Amino acid sequence: MRFVLSVALKYLLPKSRQLSVSIISLVSILVISLVVWLVIVFLSVTEGIETNWTKQLVSLNAPLRMTPTEAYYKSYYYQIDQVSLQSNYSAKTIGEKLISSEADPYDPSFDAEVPADFPKPDLKADGSLKDIVKESWETILKCKKHGVMEPEEYEVSLGNLHLSMVHENPLSKERSQTFLTQASYITSFSEANPSVKMVRPETTEKGSGIVIAKNFQNNGVLAGDAGHISYYTQTTSGIQEQRLPIYVAGFYDPGFMPVGSKLIFVDQMLISMLRSNISIADTMLGNGIHLWTPSLKEAVETKKELQKALEEGGLSKYWKVEAFSDYEFARPVLEQLQSDKTLFSLIAVIILIVACSNIISMLLLLVNDKKKEIGILQSMGASSFRVAAIFGTCGFFTGLVSSIIGIATASLTLKHLQGLVNFLSFLQGHEAFHAAFYGEMLPNELSMHSLTFVLIATTLISLLAGIVPAIKASRIRPAETLRSE
Repeated sequence: MRFVLSVALKYLLPKSRQLSVSIISLVSILVISLVVWLVIVFLSVTEGIETNWTKQLVSLNAPLRMTPTEAYYKSYYYQIDQVSLQSNYSAKTIGEKLISSEADPYDPSFDAEVPADFPKPDLKADGSLKDIVKESWETILKCKKHGVMEPEEYEVSLGNLHLSMVHENPLSKERSQTFLTQASYITSFSEANPSVKMVRPETTEKGSGIVIAKNFQNNGVLAGDAGHISYYTQTTSGIQEQRLPIYVAGFYDPGFMPVGSKLIFVDQMLISMLRSNISIADTMLGNGIHLWTPSLKEAVETKKELQKALEEGGLSKYWKVEAFSDYEFARPVLEQLQSDKTLFSLIAVIILIVACSNIISMLLLLVNDKKKEIGILQSMGASSFRVAAIFGTCGFFTGLVSSIIGIATASLTLKHLQGLVNFLSFLQGHEAFHAAFYGEMLPNELSMHSLTFVLIATTLISLLAGIVPAIKASRIRPAETLRSE
């Protein structure tokens, strides 16, 4: 092996006597390095954009969530609360089920007899009612070792937001009042949500604090502006409007969420008041469990572990477990991003193959130039395999050196990428990459996935490119070569 390496390196070193071979070798390395540089920069930026878009898409949702299925809502466990005095004859939310002292609140001595078509209870081995929520909660906590953070109940309801904006003109000192009204989705605040955790809504003399989208700032809304959230209740005399006093505690970035600025975060008490008064069929409304993982990458694996655990506990039919890639609003975009990534990788391989084809020309020229030396090596006992290995190694090292140069150049480019973007923006007279799609600045981190992909692909293609010249070199007959010389 040492013999093969020493001869291959000797052939690759530029020499004035073989100027044509040296020039072609340098051109091959330059072309491959250029392609490696472009591919790594492009794939790194593309992967960074994909990561940012994914985070923006799921910025207001946990990476994992569990939502009750139709089987849950049709179960004895859920419906029994509506015929039980202990439950005030009303259905309980997941949070209320979790803190309830009894899984089955029905008392035949006080409560009316259940209808004949009432769902049959799902009983445990000891004959007691299976507590679906508590057992599922315990299952989640057991899966915590796989990356699941503390589970949190969430609720989404509807309400009409009314804000009164009384502001003073700093120059004229005149006060003006404007109003803003909008139908909004109201959801429970989550301490684990990175988009809103910096602003904790609290209840003051103004009312309950809310966190709204930063888009409201464009309409002149400021932190501290007060107003109310209204909803309607049915009474014996008609429909009455109810108002809950609120104030703006802070703002959040809605990212690419479809509901965008229509989502408002409030404390649990406020949304509890809205819950029982909404009876609109809307897929956004509902109750479920958010599961926060340290990173998006762990969400898919954690989902599999959780589904398996729920199935083992006989609870899987009551819950729909979704990772961020399963969300209806995110799946089409994420699938398109994945398709684009696959397409770009395929194009990168094709470009690398074209670039590495220069190695074939270079090595064929090198074989013709070294026929005499090949004949001498064979006459001294070098096997055809060793001769072929020499030129195969030449191709491998050409690709490796080119990759190293390209990677170093790509790292330097990514480090100063923003300066390059600013220069392009200056030449065009406008932003080269709009912030609405690419963020305030392009991602400039070197992607290890892209680095590994390009390094392996380039060296492998370069090695394969050396096969044809290697085969030609191994078929040279020493007697004929030396006789011709």
